[in-house]
Amino acid sequence: MMVEINGDGILEIRLRNTEKEMEAIEKKIDNKRISEGKKEKLLFRWYYLKEYVRPRQTKTQF
Repeated sequence: MMVEINGDGILEIRLRNTEKEMEAIEKKIDNKRISEGKKEKLLFRWYYLKEYVRPRQTKTQF
């Protein structure tokens, strides 16, 4: 699994994650030193990926 979050608010992730990995990703987003607005956007995008993107899709970039 790969998760990359840069300062421009790009969230790139390979799906097929366990619940534990998903929690770790959310924690990683929360701990980033970026503005609250960008954090909210990243978390929203992450929840969208987690809920609506099919698990068999291997890579998504916003």
